[in-house]
Amino acid sequence: MRQTIALIFSVVLGLIAVFAMRSYIQNQRKAVTKGMDLIEIAVAKRPLSSGTKISLDIFKARKIPVSFYINDMIKMDEISAYRGKSVGRYIARNKLILKTDIVKTNIKISRLLAIGERLVTVSVSNTSGVAGLIKPHARVDVFYATQGNGDINLLLSNVLVYAVDNRVDSKALRNGRSGYSSLTLVGTPNEVALLMAAESNGKLIFTLRNEHDTAIIDNIQTVNAKNLLSRAKLLNANRVSNGVK
Repeated sequence: MRQTIALIFSVVLGLIAVFAMRSYIQNQRKAVTKGMDLIEIAVAKRPLSSGTKISLDIFKARKIPVSFYINDMIKMDEISAYRGKSVGRYIARNKLILKTDIVKTNIKISRLLAIGERLVTVSVSNTSGVAGLIKPHARVDVFYATQGNGDINLLLSNVLVYAVDNRVDSKALRNGRSGYSSLTLVGTPNEVALLMAAESNGKLIFTLRNEHDTAIIDNIQTVNAKNLLSRAKLLNANRVSNGVK
């Protein structure tokens, strides 16, 4: 009985300490901001997943000094301007919702494709997808590793990345999660079929290109366990002759 009373007493003391600390922090905030001009900015009322539609009930106000405001923050009186759009990344509860976190959702994706173009989504891992460095609208080369003999071949060159997971705006990734599990690529129907067959029968590996490098590469030789060392000697000799340090 005494142990039960002691336990209840300890819990009550703990709750009193929590409330006292919260009250102290609130009073300190009021003291710091006393006499300052304040502005209400939007923060997440609850955890928001990527793709959450913008509505008044996902926001709550946080008051900050005007001198702390930056242009990327969303003021509470600006929320109505973002209706019809969605959140482009995961945002934790009580975290700021920035203008760069908002993406348009009222545009039909199919209208953005040229005649004859198709979208196809393929799976990637941290190693096959350049460690999370690929952004929407980047250009990549796609390599294909066959099962069994382990041949590595260039499958497609200079492929446009339309989306990373379900994010089509590179700005939405600026403060978002690192890494992704899929890439959506733009290609012709024949290229789409090639990618689907390769993914079903082997492994796709992506390399990131300079955004201004749009040359098509077609002179990559097959590399496998049999010719790996001989190819390495040749390439290293070329590196030396080209002055690579």
